[in-house]
Amino acid sequence: MITLSGPVVPGVGGYRVLLGWRRVERLLDALAPDRLEGSDRTTLRWVGEWGRRQGVPAVMVAHESLLGLVRLVTGGRAPVDWMVDRLNARTAAMFDRVVCTTSWASAEFRRVGATAENAASSHGYRPSAKLERRSSS
Repeated sequence: MITLSGPVVPGVGGYRVLLGWRRVERLLDALAPDRLEGSDRTTLRWVGEWGRRQGVPAVMVAHESLLGLVRLVTGGRAPVDWMVDRLNARTAAMFDRVVCTTSWASAEFRRVGATAENAASSHGYRPSAKLERRSSS
């Protein structure tokens, strides 16, 4: 596993983002991974699409409320539900699997009709199937 750090977003409790996507893409090209895991629905959504182009299966692990994060950044002054719904629908389409570790993340994907596995239960989580590349149909 390789972890990259990015700058802290002011005012959101230590949340970090990776802004140099070309740097990340070059690293992915050099590493030639056989699986991808993303956990940032804002700045790393594109790695699912990169995986699809490379034939590499990709999973998004969603743990935060994107709606809550966007409302925090905007101060709750703007109607952002439509934007978050669109981002979540696109995220689900870019990745082969979405696994939610919180009930509020799961609710956001359910709201847009996306399939997301809910690992938030206290009964233990077992993946529904082996992670494999979806066909590009």
